[in-house]
Amino acid sequence: MIYLDVTGAATSRISTGIQRAARGIHRALSLHGGQGIVPLVWDNKGRCYASLSPLESEYLEQPFAEGFRKLLWPDIQEQYLTLRGLKNRLGRSERRIPRSGFLNDSDTLLITDLCWDSRVDVWREYAAEPGLKVAIFHDAMPLRIPGQNFMWDGLFKKYVKGLALMDLVICVSRETEENLVSAWKEFRISPKPTKVITWPVPFEGERVLRNPRAGRPRILYVSRLLRRKNHSELLEACDSGGRDMNSHWI
Repeated sequence: MIYLDVTGAATSRISTGIQRAARGIHRALSLHGGQGIVPLVWDNKGRCYASLSPLESEYLEQPFAEGFRKLLWPDIQEQYLTLRGLKNRLGRSERRIPRSGFLNDSDTLLITDLCWDSRVDVWREYAAEPGLKVAIFHDAMPLRIPGQNFMWDGLFKKYVKGLALMDLVICVSRETEENLVSAWKEFRISPKPTKVITWPVPFEGERVLRNPRAGRPRILYVSRLLRRKNHSELLEACDSGGRDMNSHWI
C-alpha cells in the first residue's frame, strides 16, 4: 500500500508547481496501482493524517471542475466562508488516522509537499513505524535566499532537518539535491539516501511548433510578483535578446 500525502493539492484549488506535481503523481500512481493508493491530508489540530473528504478529493482530482467559482483566495474563501468548507473542516476529526499502527512493513508513506506545519514535529514518530518513508524535496529557495518570508524561514530549516528522518528523499534536480546535502552538512546531520527524479514536462499531446517567421517573439510569464520568481533576470534577458521585442506584463 502507498499512502500518499497530498495535503497541499487536496486543500486548495490553486495550481502551483508543487500542487500540479502532487496531482500528477496521484493520477499516475492511481492508473498503475489501482486500489493500492491511499491519498491522505494532514490534520494540524489532530497532528495526524486523515482520509480525504469529497471536497478534498475534488480539489485533488478535479480542482477546476465544472461549476467552481473563480475566487481571489479560493483555499481560504471556500474552506472558511462556505457551509461546505465548514462541514469539511469539522468532519476531518472523524477521518483521522492514528499515527501509530496504520503502516505495515510492506507500506510506503510518500510525502509530496513542502511541509510548513506540524508534520515535521512528529516525523520522528512516523520514522519509528514500519514501512518505507519517502519525501519529495522540491526547492531549497528559503535556504538560498532567506528573508523573503520571515515567519517561514525557521519552519523551513526544521523541515529540511526533518527530511533526514526519511528513508529516501527524492530531489527534483541535481541542484536541489546538492542544496539539500549541503544543508545537512551545515546542520551537522548525517545525510540520508537521495535520488534525483526531475519533474516531467507538463504538456499533454503534441506541442505546437512556432513558425520562426510568424513575427517578433513574445513571452507569456504567469507568476506572482515575488523576488524568487526572477522577474528582473527575465527582463534583462529579454532586453539583451532583442530590444525590439514586444512586452506586455499582466
